[in-house]
Amino acid sequence: MDLSGALLDDTDTALVRALRASPRSSWTQLGHALGIHPATAARRWKRLRDAGWAWVTAFPALRDGAASGAFLEVDCAPGGAERVIDAVLPDPRVASVERTGDAGLLLTVVAADVPALSALVLEGIDQLPDVRATRLHVMAPPPAATPRRAGSEQPRPELSPVGAVAAEHRALLLALAPDARRPAAELAERVGASASAVRRRIRTMVEDGIIALRCEVAQPVRSSPVVAHYWAAAPVGELAGYVRAVRSLPPVIRCAKLNSAANLLITARTDSENKLGQLELALAKQCPELHLTGRVLTSRTWKLRGWLLDEHGVPRSCRPVDPWSPSPALSGDPP
Repeated sequence: MDLSGALLDDTDTALVRALRASPRSSWTQLGHALGIHPATAARRWKRLRDAGWAWVTAFPALRDGAASGAFLEVDCAPGGAERVIDAVLPDPRVASVERTGDAGLLLTVVAADVPALSALVLEGIDQLPDVRATRLHVMAPPPAATPRRAGSEQPRPELSPVGAVAAEHRALLLALAPDARRPAAELAERVGASASAVRRRIRTMVEDGIIALRCEVAQPVRSSPVVAHYWAAAPVGELAGYVRAVRSLPPVIRCAKLNSAANLLITARTDSENKLGQLELALAKQCPELHLTGRVLTSRTWKLRGWLLDEHGVPRSCRPVDPWSPSPALSGDPP
């Protein structure tokens, strides 16, 4: 990602990149990597976070059957898109909300499993008065995590399940989401465990693909404001190779495998719509059997991985993503 916006100097940019590579590194480790004093690294991060330019969060990674995710295209009645947005924003199973046209939305939704995803759509979102049609694209789960060698980790504690996820894991995810750099001691108080147990549990959750930690950057400090989503169909037998080839193209920030006829969702971020034509030519050259079946542009992101954003793309508040939420929250009340 290009972080050369005017609000970030070179040290800020390096700090964000370091946190993207290792979101929970200590200030001592970050200071050493950047060649600055740890206190300077901490002070610079506080300034960025307090201004809303960058933040570190946690969200479900959807691996090993811990949960299921999907992209949901929503066609709204004329003038009804904002009412649908108001209805879905508070729901912890709606991870992201993007406006893709006068009457279109693209939602990222998560739930405990595929039947729960279907229920969220059919019994919840589809029933909203301003929804005219929906199209659900279920994500193919990532590969299973590599098993650890015997003796490489301390024994895992026996944990009570919430679906396929331990209750303690879920509590820690919800505590990490607003600030994934919270110290282990603070997290321990919130979840009722020792600091060492919290550190071990975070490591296990990341390694097993239950959660992902990510350093996000606000839109005002990005130099690439144009976001485009492509639905694409690739030969099933060559899908893995096509995913690698697509992800290697510089504007591409995501290439997600789907269990549908359009078996890929490609997301690209550029500094102008003209660059999208160059990307499409590159896709045709590198992936000759890849067929683009549709394209939408994001005109505004209202919610990003559980964070509510203002009209400038700056975070307002965190609603942690929770696939295992026991009840729907499609009330239509403003968030």
